[in-house]
Amino acid sequence: NWKPCQVGVPESKPAAADAVIKAQGDLRDSVTQHQAG
Repeated sequence: NWKPCQVGVPESKPAAADAVIKAQGDLRDSVTQHQAG
């Protein structure tokens, strides 16, 4: 069931949430590498 406290993260689609988290992590890694390089 959808809950207002979980906007953008429907319980019925945990895989989508994982994908978003992974994408954010990849972006953060790429930014860190860019700054370090």
